[in-house]
Amino acid sequence: MATAAHPIQINFFPDRVLKKAESKMPERMTVIATSYANAVKKLMRDSPATGRVYTRGGRTHQASAPGEPPAPDSGNLLQSVQWRVRHNGLTWYAEVYSALKYALFLEYGAARGVRHKSGRNAGRLKSVQWVLFPRPAWGPALDAIRPRLPGMLSGRTR
Repeated sequence: MATAAHPIQINFFPDRVLKKAESKMPERMTVIATSYANAVKKLMRDSPATGRVYTRGGRTHQASAPGEPPAPDSGNLLQSVQWRVRHNGLTWYAEVYSALKYALFLEYGAARGVRHKSGRNAGRLKSVQWVLFPRPAWGPALDAIRPRLPGMLSGRTR
């Protein structure tokens, strides 16, 4: 029994724990980033495309339908998928991205709007017309690897 004369003391050394975890984070975040990038590419490459079929430059291609991951045509989008790991203090980030502008349009879709020209609604959208319905790959890829994230962070799985 502890009394005021003999207090119980618990020493926790968070610096040691954090230092050990910190030293392993670059490797573990790299595993997460590469797994995520590979999942994005796999969805694009391996998902069946059920969209329209067209011929361009003597090649026939079946496009993805709305809601399906983009079906590679030229391969530019697949090759543009990149990843990086960075940190700010104790916060680590695994980023998977594409520098191609149309990657964002494929993921979220694109719309064109008609704006009111005058009156109290001037500048507000009067109507919106979809130009490209979403063909997501990044969101579904993250959903696919999400159950494995705790194991990747702990170093138990790749």
